[in-house]
Amino acid sequence: MVVLMLPHWKRASLVAAMLFLLTATTCSQAPEPPTRKASESPIQKATQTGRHVAIPSANYAGVAWLRPDTIFISLLPDSESLRTELWSVRLNGSDFVQVPIDDPECAREDIHALTRLPDRRIGFIEFCMKNPNFAIPNTDGIFLSAVDPANGRVERLMNEPLGFNGHQFTWNPQLTEGFASTLSDLCGSVAGLNREGLIYRSISVEDAGSTWDLADFFLDSGEHCDDYGRADWPAWSPDGASVAFFASAPQMEGSAFDRVNLPWSIFVMSARDLEPRKVLGGILHPRGLSWSIDGRLAFSGTVASHGIGTWTFDPDSGELAQVSSALISWLDWSPEGTKIAAISKWGPLPNLKTRS
Repeated sequence: MVVLMLPHWKRASLVAAMLFLLTATTCSQAPEPPTRKASESPIQKATQTGRHVAIPSANYAGVAWLRPDTIFISLLPDSESLRTELWSVRLNGSDFVQVPIDDPECAREDIHALTRLPDRRIGFIEFCMKNPNFAIPNTDGIFLSAVDPANGRVERLMNEPLGFNGHQFTWNPQLTEGFASTLSDLCGSVAGLNREGLIYRSISVEDAGSTWDLADFFLDSGEHCDDYGRADWPAWSPDGASVAFFASAPQMEGSAFDRVNLPWSIFVMSARDLEPRKVLGGILHPRGLSWSIDGRLAFSGTVASHGIGTWTFDPDSGELAQVSSALISWLDWSPEGTKIAAISKWGPLPNLKTRS
């Protein structure tokens, strides 16, 4: 069982956890026939090893591998705490220390959804509290921010508040444009953004016989979202050329809660044309989409006909490799793109499988 991120205003019992590191280097293999569909990716052989790095019991809410020897994580330190903190740890488990965050505009800052920014800062969704004892933020107090871990100085990445309870966000290498998703497994979508504020870009997605626009979710003032598909976990590639995200088609029948168990697909689109193409389908409860510098994606979830675990996927070749049988919620690639950091519950090292 893994450590799942809980909304920061909900208290829960602490989980004894471990940070585990996985190598993710695939071996070459003959290409598949050209008739293979995007949802029928083969499992590739992989060289897979891993190790644990012990970390204290806490509720964890993000991981960012900023430097080759140091990983940053966000956590709720105890069940009575209202404040989510930023900490760093070296790969050998030493120097587990809190990183001070200094935002003079907030009486208390909570941080969520860590993102490694191209300028070597850590991006995060910031819940800025004017009252340090108040646990639930107003939407006008939710920002996309960045912190320099060397000095704790915080900068807002947009001039306006994010305006909704965000789940994940991503920026292009120039930090001029990005995307952000909402926090919900039932309803949610992906919005564009720049340094001024949100941009509801018209992006048409087609899956499972349905077509919908990512912007409609934000522009519709209705109370229900049953007619819209879902989108989440946007990720801009390090070279700036592509944006990936998960999407799930609208629900045609049943109750709104039934959509929790509907499959998702990975879509990739050119950052210039914004025309998504489906590259992998049949994924249940996906989490943690992240690009490596060599163009592979890492994510966690249950892949149809392949099983449960954490995976790497090459959207160009269709190569899919299982790097762990563990399910996780937050992961990040190492700067050189050969390892993945993720947080799991304390216990034996997850079964690292190799399939062909």
